[in-house]
Amino acid sequence: MRIRLKLTLVFLVFALLLTLFFYFIGLQSQNKILNEISLESNRHLHDLFYTLEERDIKILSSALEAIIWDPGVKSVYLEKDREKLYNYEQPLFQNLKDNSGITHFYFILPDGHVFIRLHGKELYGDLVTRITFQEARDTKKLSSGIELGKTAFALRAVMPYYKDSELIGYVELGEEIDHFLKVLKGSTSNEFMIVADKEHLNREDWKSVRQTAGLRDNWDDSEKHLILGSTTKEESVSKCFAEDALELIEEGKNRFSEFQDKNQTFTCGGFTIIDTKGRHIGAVLSSIDITDQVALAQKSNYTLIITSIILFFATLIIGILISTSISKSIKKLNEGANEIGKGNLDFKVNVKTKDELGVLADTFNSMAEELKNLKHVEKLNKFKKELEALEASRASGFISEESYQREKKRIEEKLGIGKK
Repeated sequence: MRIRLKLTLVFLVFALLLTLFFYFIGLQSQNKILNEISLESNRHLHDLFYTLEERDIKILSSALEAIIWDPGVKSVYLEKDREKLYNYEQPLFQNLKDNSGITHFYFILPDGHVFIRLHGKELYGDLVTRITFQEARDTKKLSSGIELGKTAFALRAVMPYYKDSELIGYVELGEEIDHFLKVLKGSTSNEFMIVADKEHLNREDWKSVRQTAGLRDNWDDSEKHLILGSTTKEESVSKCFAEDALELIEEGKNRFSEFQDKNQTFTCGGFTIIDTKGRHIGAVLSSIDITDQVALAQKSNYTLIITSIILFFATLIIGILISTSISKSIKKLNEGANEIGKGNLDFKVNVKTKDELGVLADTFNSMAEELKNLKHVEKLNKFKKELEALEASRASGFISEESYQREKKRIEEKLGIGKK
């Protein structure tokens, strides 16, 4: 195989490898950007969710303050007339429900038993064991946070209730947090799902609630988790609901995979829901629409492909030019070697490059010049010897002067010396 072909193949392979390297680096950069977009979107959703929590805690706390410091409410409560208290507080409860989204309103006795539920007066007397209540009881201060009830997550605020310095009970307000998902969807146009850990729920309570609502019992859809609510019935958000995804969320990872649905591209994300004890009790899952970002990435990918092709051919052409230049120089050196081999010591190798091949050509020309000089010296020495022998013959009288001159001329012509 000729050197030119070998060099061309080497540059072809080099150009291909360089182009592939450049292309895959570009793809990796694109994927990193998409990942950062998804992570940033997920961080925004997380921050928005807990901003909503803080906002609603302030609403609950302000409402509690107003109730606790209302002397009329306190007077009716101390009468321990459940029906009277219910009728007295119903207008306030309806106002809180309509204007602030508050869905739970309790008066709790000092021993922890429910005196009355304004949202369901038929159920009372049960012992409250919720963490928010226990904290309020132990610290004698306001306690608030997200807790998992029998069938849903609720944001609760509990405050001790005093008459002068005497503890007369506790007042609790709460709201289900399903509306958080609607706010998140309205802010982002993504779809959301709220999921609870089964270990904090009761199987029969859940089954009963689903039957009453005329809904399918979905308890067995997953081994460890249960879907409590969703902003859509579409399959897209359901693709993000998987045990491995939830385990990643609990490990602090919040982006799992991408999927296509109806010509749109989504990525799954989410974050954990923490109760007042700092336990993982569930998660908010989201399908984040990244269709526009993917379309932009695809346009960039086309540009990347074109740039890679240009880079490939540019590198290949440069390689071919270099290999051609090297091949020509080597061909000239080979031609010089052949000419010198034929005895043409006047031949010059014409290589003008300033690289190693140029140095080799100069060395080659110097060698030819030295050989030429050496050959000339050899001719002179041979001429001298033959001339000395001829002169000796003339001195001995073996040849005449005329023969001497004729023979000397013949020797000069033969050796190409002339009269030098």
